[in-house]
Amino acid sequence: MSDAREAAPAAAIAAVERDTGLSKDTLRIWERRYGFPQPLRDALGERTYPAEQVEKACACSSG
Repeated sequence: MSDAREAAPAAAIAAVERDTGLSKDTLRIWERRYGFPQPLRDALGERTYPAEQVEKACACSSG
């Protein structure tokens, strides 16, 4: 059985920055300080963010 998170596309940090209005630096700082968001890593080691984490980040940025 496949996990739903694996099936959902993951967004690159630049796309998350564009969609949420949060800078890349803010996303990285939150990751270190608060453990959120928790990006996955692609084959090159670049951060990719699951859709549910992008939605939560959007909620945090507008709140």
